[in-house]
Amino acid sequence: MLFIYENSFEGLLTAIFEAYRLKITPEIAAAENYQKSLFDEVRFITSDPAKAARVSAKLQALEIFRNVQYCFLSSVPAKEKIIFNYVRKTLSAGRNVDGNYADPDVASALECLRRVAREAERLKGLLRFQELSDGSFYAACEPEHCVLPLLAGHCRARFSAQNWMIHDARRGLALVYQDHRLDLFSAAHIQNVRDKYAAQESRYQELWKTFWHAVAIQERKNPRLQRQFMPKRYWKYLVEKN
Repeated sequence: MLFIYENSFEGLLTAIFEAYRLKITPEIAAAENYQKSLFDEVRFITSDPAKAARVSAKLQALEIFRNVQYCFLSSVPAKEKIIFNYVRKTLSAGRNVDGNYADPDVASALECLRRVAREAERLKGLLRFQELSDGSFYAACEPEHCVLPLLAGHCRARFSAQNWMIHDARRGLALVYQDHRLDLFSAAHIQNVRDKYAAQESRYQELWKTFWHAVAIQERKNPRLQRQFMPKRYWKYLVEKN
């Protein structure tokens, strides 16, 4: 049996609820990733807030709700299988089993979580905001995982006095903070913002590049170590690297 759910966290929790209600172990896939096959026995799962809330409450009681959220934000192939196996293993034990690193289902989920958490933490230091002509600030990125929701609290606390946008160009999403309101929007239409720079933005970028090169100690350059902490996939949007 293949469950196809709406591509939302609520939809995934509903699919988990239905699996337990029907007492089956289905394959689970998001609707946007489903490729129709003549041989699939498919059930389309409609998001149900009440069912999702019941699963959510159970996950919170077992202290794995955050872990499941992080895994859902990952771009790891078959993340739904990883999540379902992890939830099933925890429910079967009736307790949190995160300490059981020898269990492959637990290990896979925790590794998925670590990848997402690590990227979110990296981006807190690698986002480069640029001032636009309307006085707001814009930062673009192309993270491997969908980490914008994990950046929301940090950026709102640090930049609460400005309006800003973080644009995930890979997924066409934007985290927007405007007039003390924070929202996640589709942003497929955003392309080149360079034409919308504030008058002084280019000058500030040149000053930053000058500073960055000036503080570098040539004798202590270590490109391999730099790539470890600042992987090349992030360089496209780093002012100092362009």
